[in-house]
Amino acid sequence: LKADPALNRALLSSYRAKLQRMLLKVSPLFAAMNVEDRAAALAQCKPVRKRAGSVVLEAGSSAPGLYLVLLGCVDVVRDRVTVGELTDGAAFGAEGLRGQPGQATYVCSTFCQLLLWPNEALAGFLRQRVEERSTLDEALAGLMALRQQAAGRLAALKSAPAAEVQPPTPNP
Repeated sequence: LKADPALNRALLSSYRAKLQRMLLKVSPLFAAMNVEDRAAALAQCKPVRKRAGSVVLEAGSSAPGLYLVLLGCVDVVRDRVTVGELTDGAAFGAEGLRGQPGQATYVCSTFCQLLLWPNEALAGFLRQRVEERSTLDEALAGLMALRQQAAGRLAALKSAPAAEVQPPTPNP
């Protein structure tokens, strides 16, 4: 691949496009969209690559858009404590669309490939598809609720003495 830079670029581009298509198929955020709307959404997203240890978004700042994790792991940090972990298909930064500052810092714990759906583009997309707005808002709200639940469970586990930590009971 080093001998043929054009082939290397073509393979990387193909790999990135495949990751993006897979994300759009499996992410609950895009489940209600038809193929054309998924393609339109993807066209508005910008690829972002981050090294392990890189801060994607600081607590208190407003996100420039909705981040989608294509590949890698992003730690959710509050008050210097990791309270959650986001992996393939997860989204964060939705508060920015509402003009609100984020409450957590997001740090890549591994190399990450992300997509950034800029707030302006996302807002325009939602305005054009008013009938889907409630579905997307519900998906965003659901993702945020799941993230908060996971953060609460992780914080409880970290603060509990080792003898008190019980494994979760499976749902019947």
